[in-house]
Amino acid sequence: MKSVEVDMRSIEARMSGTLYQLKITLSNSEPPIWRRFQVAGEVTLDELHDIIQVVMGWDNEHQYQFIINDQYYVDTDLVTSANRQDSSLVRLNDVIKRSKNLFMYEYDFGDGWEHEVYVEKIGPLPNTYQFPTCHEGQQACPPEDCGGIFGYYDLLATLKDPAAPEYQEVFETYGHLEPDTFDLKWVNRSLQELYTEAPEEQAATPEAVS
Repeated sequence: MKSVEVDMRSIEARMSGTLYQLKITLSNSEPPIWRRFQVAGEVTLDELHDIIQVVMGWDNEHQYQFIINDQYYVDTDLVTSANRQDSSLVRLNDVIKRSKNLFMYEYDFGDGWEHEVYVEKIGPLPNTYQFPTCHEGQQACPPEDCGGIFGYYDLLATLKDPAAPEYQEVFETYGHLEPDTFDLKWVNRSLQELYTEAPEEQAATPEAVS
């Protein structure tokens, strides 16, 4: 997993920045697959992509885009028109100024995993802030390349029925899935590893934005 370089901008963020509390939900999931997490407002959108990949449980194997106020923010190689901006050049607090805003994050244009990202709160960044932290979540992330959310539910239905003709093939490809599980400790360890080369054994969880 790649680490995120710490520069003077991240130090300044700790001193005078903002903390965003976000809730991300995988569209059309039922029961909802969601996570609640906190990030510094100074993160770029490409950094936010990396954070979302960890928080949700994706493997970062495909392209992505953010859709915020009808503007698209994408990888550098996808910038092909005026309404597509380089996500590495735009910070979260550049495009989201207030709480109670909703924007979209789409991952893997083939499977079309759409996520709704709701800005629950914005507050001052604690002096103790070091890296993003996940606070809550429910349901496991679907496996990559399974055909989108409805393909995922077809997959789960097949795995529940050993008599199904395609059961053996599906089981050999995806193995045993536990859709009702969510490992919060693993997510926070992975977030710490994303930002530090030598993570401590357990990440400290900052207080929720009040």
